[in-house]
Amino acid sequence: MTEKNKNDWTTNCLESLGLTDSTSAQDIFNVTDQHSTNMAPDNRKSWRLLVILEALAITLPLSWFMTTKQYWEPSVIAVLVLLFTVFMVGFIWWIRWRALRTNWIQLRLLAEVTRSYLHSRHFNKELTLKVVEGHPDLEHFAQHLIQDTTDDTQDIKNKNIDEYIEHRLSDQLSYYQSKYDQAQQKRLKLSRYITWAMDASVFFAVAGLVLVFGDSSERLFRLTGAGLFLGLIGCTLPLVAVLIQKLGSFLELDRRTGKYAQQMQILGHLKSKLLAAPNPSQAEIIIYEIEHALVSEVIDWYYEAKNSEIYYRLKKRADKKNRPIDGISTEDITPTVKGKIFSNISTPLTFLFKLIFDRILVVAASFIITTAGIAYVTPEDAEQLSTLRLIDGRILSSADAKGWFIDESAQNGVIFIAHGLHDGVSSEIDAQGNPHWMAVLQKRLQSKTQGYQPNIALIDWKNLARPSKTSLLGIDTEDFESGTFSMLEMLQDVSAIRPSAEDLGELVGYKIAQKIARGEIRQDKPMHFIGHSAGGFLVTRAAQVLHDLGLASKDTTITILDTPVAVTDDLLRAAEFAQVDFYVTSLLAEGTPDSNLHPNYTLFEIPTPPDIDLFIQAHSYATDWYTDSIGNAELPGFSRSPFAQPPGDNIEENNTEGNVVDNE
Repeated sequence: MTEKNKNDWTTNCLESLGLTDSTSAQDIFNVTDQHSTNMAPDNRKSWRLLVILEALAITLPLSWFMTTKQYWEPSVIAVLVLLFTVFMVGFIWWIRWRALRTNWIQLRLLAEVTRSYLHSRHFNKELTLKVVEGHPDLEHFAQHLIQDTTDDTQDIKNKNIDEYIEHRLSDQLSYYQSKYDQAQQKRLKLSRYITWAMDASVFFAVAGLVLVFGDSSERLFRLTGAGLFLGLIGCTLPLVAVLIQKLGSFLELDRRTGKYAQQMQILGHLKSKLLAAPNPSQAEIIIYEIEHALVSEVIDWYYEAKNSEIYYRLKKRADKKNRPIDGISTEDITPTVKGKIFSNISTPLTFLFKLIFDRILVVAASFIITTAGIAYVTPEDAEQLSTLRLIDGRILSSADAKGWFIDESAQNGVIFIAHGLHDGVSSEIDAQGNPHWMAVLQKRLQSKTQGYQPNIALIDWKNLARPSKTSLLGIDTEDFESGTFSMLEMLQDVSAIRPSAEDLGELVGYKIAQKIARGEIRQDKPMHFIGHSAGGFLVTRAAQVLHDLGLASKDTTITILDTPVAVTDDLLRAAEFAQVDFYVTSLLAEGTPDSNLHPNYTLFEIPTPPDIDLFIQAHSYATDWYTDSIGNAELPGFSRSPFAQPPGDNIEENNTEGNVVDNE
């Protein structure tokens, strides 16, 4: 190798592989082909993984938001999405970093030029030099190949032409044919998937439209969750189509298919001409055309691969620093050992710094923008804030607890207690010196079930139990006299309490479902729902949600204490999977269905003390009566609960045949 060519990249590549002037062309081909094959990144498989990561990063939070919120905590989804996103970003940058390492591209080009020389040298040793004419570095490499004396040039014979056609031309045609078939099959497969996704999108869009305009659409969407399913599938299918199209673009199937078809047509035509060549001189011209077509295709790919990735420019700029300056010889600027070490270290460190520092800025900006957005949309009105805090209902372990703490008692089962209209969980003592009925009931239940005590939870929804406080009508108490306002407030509350209780019951049901899904509550143990007044709507709906999700216990009891205007259809649906006991103590609950509604449904009409009115006081009496039933096995009440006796004991049901209970 001459000194003037010492810094061209072909010489550097050969020296890095330990190849010298005395190395044969065959050995050069073997080494460059092996190393380029081992070093080449499989970007097409990488792009498939990237598309999968993108799909997960999008569909995972969408699926959680629409269908699986009761199974997964938001923190789990947030961490998974962050991991997928970070891995996706890091993966893209890893591919870019691989693109900086262009040695494999250069080695592949040298291998193909050497292959061309090995097959054409028997006809003309300088034919390869003519093929790479116009590319100085490759011309120098071809000159090096010509110096190979391991195999002298032979005269053109039919045997040589036949071998050339078999081992060079036919092999290349077979290669292009196989690659063409693979690209065509992948393109057809992706096209088929895209068509299926689009057709399915149309199907679900039409199905959603038909269901929305159906007579029973509201009930269907509310009970079955069909709206969430259609929404999730309807969003996912177009996303699948888009990502598959993106994958096809990454794989360059159209360009590759066209390129392979072009090469097959050219080589097929030249093969026919070579077979019909009248003399050796004409055959040599055709062989030159063949080698020019093959090598030119590789050279085109080389420049495309070398310059397609923008981050390769970082290395190009570094390379420019090592190029000779006008008037100064290469020898004068030969880098020192320290300079080489610094260059090898600084380039990857610069790359990593750019990767990490740019992402830190993105993360910081996201914190600022998200915080500002939350602050902008967060309401400042006290009533709105209170509603937002309590809209999902508070489930408390006790009247003075800050939340619901599930301990080992949940392994025995759970009892849920819900208050009604104008009520709320309280740890305070009233004017008569009595604690709140929910606290008393919980204490009695804990005492009764000692040794097999279930987890007892109190559902506090005091704000929503007074709908007029959060009404959109915006009634101002100063605009009315107290008596008038009380009447309007009561009318608002009575008319809105049922949907408020039912909506909250659904959210409570989802909260319970989360605990069951995480194993904090055992599904195979009893569940007892107790609701007073409008709390009956709440606990019935919560139990229904668990049943719809397939998480309701097989031993579920719903106890309804004097709920006014009961909904027969709701009671009938609940009786399909639970024992439903309805206790009436006031005229407010008149019209409640009789016990013949369903075998699992029983109505109990409870006599009230003679010194109380038959409306408000009798309505409140239901909680006192049920609390007293805990210590009186002759009364139905708690004796019908799955927790009335220790597990394994036979529980006798009292007064299941009669509708009137004598409590004297």
